[in-house]
Amino acid sequence: MNTDATRFERRDDTMRRGSKPIHADVASSERGESPCSHAAETKGERLVELDAVAWSQGEAPRSRIESLLARCLESFAAQFASLELDGEESLWAGDAELGHGRGALALPLGLGPKARLVIARRDADAKPFDAGDRAALAVVAQRLAVLTGQLHNERLLGAAQRFEALGRLTSGVAHDFNNALTAIRGYVQLVDLEMPAGSPARALAAPAQQSIDFAAALTRQLLDFTCGAEATGPIRLNDAIRSVDRLLRTLLGDRRKLVLALAPSSPIVRASGTALGQIVLNLVANARDALADGGTVTIRSGAVRSAGRHDAELVVSDDGCGIAPQHLPHLFEPLFTTKPLGQGTGLGLATVRSIVTGLGGSIAVTSDAGRGATFTIRIPAADSAANP
Repeated sequence: MNTDATRFERRDDTMRRGSKPIHADVASSERGESPCSHAAETKGERLVELDAVAWSQGEAPRSRIESLLARCLESFAAQFASLELDGEESLWAGDAELGHGRGALALPLGLGPKARLVIARRDADAKPFDAGDRAALAVVAQRLAVLTGQLHNERLLGAAQRFEALGRLTSGVAHDFNNALTAIRGYVQLVDLEMPAGSPARALAAPAQQSIDFAAALTRQLLDFTCGAEATGPIRLNDAIRSVDRLLRTLLGDRRKLVLALAPSSPIVRASGTALGQIVLNLVANARDALADGGTVTIRSGAVRSAGRHDAELVVSDDGCGIAPQHLPHLFEPLFTTKPLGQGTGLGLATVRSIVTGLGGSIAVTSDAGRGATFTIRIPAADSAANP
């Protein structure tokens, strides 16, 4: 009796493929399904199981995606496999020239209109992907969708950790910077006192003092940015823009033109003048970098009604080189920059977004390659009288 039981258990083991018993194939045949489709699905499941092993060993999501794509080449006799995501760099394995050639198979991931798994074979007369291959690749595509979510979470965690490190560094830097500004302010005041009353050089002392005061206010704003301080006010948007007009023209230089197209009466918002000035200063600095050969930066203000509320609107646009589509999703990420090493911090636009969202507002950007970029900011108005 025990011998028969043992034989039965062994026979049952031999009749299983992976985790699916063979009688499931018999049942599917009665329903008109092909047993081959289950075998193909099992092929996809084996690839998923290998990825689960990699996860248990602590392998990073990006490395697991690349490994899974590489295994697809072997399992499906393919020469190219890639994970394509909306607005992001593709991850791929094999010969990239075959990606969108004849015979390539694309399976959507359900993460966006362009997110998909693409796989291709080399020869035009090679065996096409049959229904079984498609079923197995659908299992792989589902796994890639999960890994993509993990990859995004990993990036968010990395950004949060960089923010934390930046916050710890900020207070020390701000303290030292304020000390340097105090010394500079003292020397400017001494020069102002020593110069004769009619000296042309003395006229330069006032703008220098204004720049020092603004730099000190920016240092305080940087501390507010890292500590999450609340906004102050009220202040009229046009006044905040005009207060930094001279600094903006100095920043742009002689080869670039600044145009102010401000509404006759802009709304009042609850914010500090420094915060609004920093928003404008950072956006204009970003526009300047896109105008290497000269051009025009235009600043507009106005009042709009959005989502049932009255908003003050600030629009900063340029006619420069524009922003590449693949960079748009990352534009406001801390430390993201397209400039060469040592020429950009990646903090300007991240700071702008932090200030705007802290004020309860929103920021949007539109850009076409070679046609410049436009940043549109809306901040809730403090008074309804000045709104339409």
